[in-house]
Amino acid sequence: MENELLISLANVCIKIHERKLANGLSGNVSIRINNEILITPSGLSLADIQPEDLVVLDIEGNYISGNNKPSSEKLMHLEIYKNRPHINCIIHTHSPAATTFAFLNKQIMPISPESAIFIPKLPIVHFEPYGSKMLAESVSYNLKDCNAVLIEKHGVVTVGSGISQAYNLLEVVEETAIMNIYMNAIKNL
Repeated sequence: MENELLISLANVCIKIHERKLANGLSGNVSIRINNEILITPSGLSLADIQPEDLVVLDIEGNYISGNNKPSSEKLMHLEIYKNRPHINCIIHTHSPAATTFAFLNKQIMPISPESAIFIPKLPIVHFEPYGSKMLAESVSYNLKDCNAVLIEKHGVVTVGSGISQAYNLLEVVEETAIMNIYMNAIKNL
């Protein structure tokens, strides 16, 4: 494994937590290196992730190494990687603003130049049980021609060719959701 990528993955987990895009034990992140998937463990806050905490799986979900249990959303990560060969990072969080829109099954309008470019289409995936194969298949299907989705009553998933791309997209989704809230509040003044 490339040690730099492990450190980068751990660092982005901490950044996600510091930016309040995930809290408590919520959220999971993975990267693909060749045919191996490094994924955050279940039951550990993203704020506390260290490179040695990561779990390594093969593309079929078979355990390769690590001292922890993989994220409960591992099926979703694996399904996306199988269907999007150029994707090398997946981030799933319950960021407050975007998750509010997801919970209410309401579209986030792309109202900034960045959002118009990076999330002109932001599908809302129909609710399926957390960690289920049905959720994995539905999210993967909805990501076939975009790089971010909301999951109804659940959260947000972003993907990218690398860690920076997936993380920056997560910020765009959350900031756009916040702008939508502000816009709607001001419209009603």
